[in-house]
Amino acid sequence: MNSKRIVYGYSSIGIVLVAGCLFARSGRNVAHRPVHAGADGEASSFTVRPASYLLPDPLPEDTTDRGSMPAEKVYKNIQTLRGISARELLGTMTFMSGALGVRCGFCHAHDDFSSDEKPEKKTARSMILMTRDINAKNFATGTVTCFTCHHGSPAPVASPSLSQGAWQPIDIADPHRIRRDSTMTVDAVLDRYVKALGGEAALAKITTRVARANEVQGGGTTATVDIFQKGPNLLRSITASSDPKRGTGVQVYDGRAGWMLSGNRPATNPNNAELENLVRQAELFPAIDLRKSYSQVGLLGKEHIADRDYYVISAMRGAGTDRLYFDAASGLLARRYVEFNTPLGPIPFSIDYSDYRPLDGVMVPFTVKTSSLRDSWTDTITQIRQNAAIADTMFVKPR
Repeated sequence: MNSKRIVYGYSSIGIVLVAGCLFARSGRNVAHRPVHAGADGEASSFTVRPASYLLPDPLPEDTTDRGSMPAEKVYKNIQTLRGISARELLGTMTFMSGALGVRCGFCHAHDDFSSDEKPEKKTARSMILMTRDINAKNFATGTVTCFTCHHGSPAPVASPSLSQGAWQPIDIADPHRIRRDSTMTVDAVLDRYVKALGGEAALAKITTRVARANEVQGGGTTATVDIFQKGPNLLRSITASSDPKRGTGVQVYDGRAGWMLSGNRPATNPNNAELENLVRQAELFPAIDLRKSYSQVGLLGKEHIADRDYYVISAMRGAGTDRLYFDAASGLLARRYVEFNTPLGPIPFSIDYSDYRPLDGVMVPFTVKTSSLRDSWTDTITQIRQNAAIADTMFVKPR
């Protein structure tokens, strides 16, 4: 599949490298969306993959161990980010890329990412040190990040934009518009969700799902996606792009870990942000076991968007924080907004669920839109079958 899905990160399940704020991956199938990677320095060697990715050559079978090693032991010329893990480095690059709205080449020399040839890399290192100093002297947490000043542009703007006026479209992911609501509780919202989906008895009867979806990616590229899900949390997603340069990619979560295939390359492990995305995409019914799988689950309140009200629940899993928007009228989940923490700041991605239809006694969203920092894609189901036989071997990583 073309690695598109992330945060960061599928047709269900990106990213890029950066700069102005830095030095020197997460994606669609949180292993799916285009990603570019880089580093203070850069990987030992880089090649262009299908799916417009710029990723390090696959590590040998000790990928897991090397991913846990300090970044400076795996990549060349790491200076300001020494000490963080190799996996964290890729997510950090993604954050900076989104914060400045740039790609790898803004800071890195095209033929040698470890080179200090471009002055932008030196500037980026200085910016990292500056934000660290500001936070250390003024805040208990990393309050100030690259995005605080850049807002998606390499050059910070001092004057407010007129687009910030009252006519600006409301973003469902804006936490400042959430108002407390004492008429509902977390349990009441989740109970309504289970009932809206069909009820516990009906949900318990669904053990697998096989679906095919048409996908429209950012920029108009299309793909066919085959999705295999086995309860409670096994996923295999195969994406065949209409663009021959992107080719076919596979992304899998086996209930404990994830792996990906792209073209003829060996199977690789997802970085931390990609894994968090895969975990969420693997749920047969999104957020159905929220209390079992997540911590600090709480009701933030109610938000009015356009002509509808949504109850908003916050939940934490690993290094990610979810905000889940449940339609106050139907009880169904409309959006899942996730922020995955990196050493420099959070990487956001969201998944919108719509066009719910009854199937075998349960409600299934037939349209799923995923948005990451650098891309978005919409999957519309064209074929679907539940309780089909799926062999466990489909989720086993090839050797």
